Amino acid sequence: ETDYLNLEAGVAVSGITAKLGYELQSSDDGKGAFKTPLGTNHKFNGWADQFLGTPGAGLEDAYINVSGKAGGFKITLVYHDFSSQDGSDDYGSEVDLSISGSLHPKVSALLKYADYTADGEASSVLGKVDTQKIWLMLSMKF
Repeated sequence: ETDYLNLEAGVAVSGITAKLGYELQSSDDGKGAFKTPLGTNHKFNGWADQFLGTPGAGLEDAYINVSGKAGGFKITLVYHDFSSQDGSDDYGSEVDLSISGSLHPKVSALLKYADYTADGEASSVLGKVDTQKIWLMLSMKF
């Protein structure tokens, strides 16, 4: 038996949205962990893809998400603090940055950056290492 919980509260002021959140993907005393049935955790648990699946001891993700617009671009900054649900071991933290917008009426761009910092013995047991990733995507409408 495993549980899933996602709590989020936020406020929007002058075009800037700030959210505090907590997500739990629990463990059944280390016998098994919550699994997402139809996808990965990329969108929710950090873009560095360190937690595409839930570790055996579960996953707690406390996060802060701030987003807004500047110069016609949408900017999102997210900070994650990861730990285990069983034993509260530290898995590390991550900073994610996304900038997206239209470059031309038919061309849009997306730049994403993820910086995961492994921390604690538990992260090394799971094989987690400091990881940085960057994406650049251009889309064109025809």
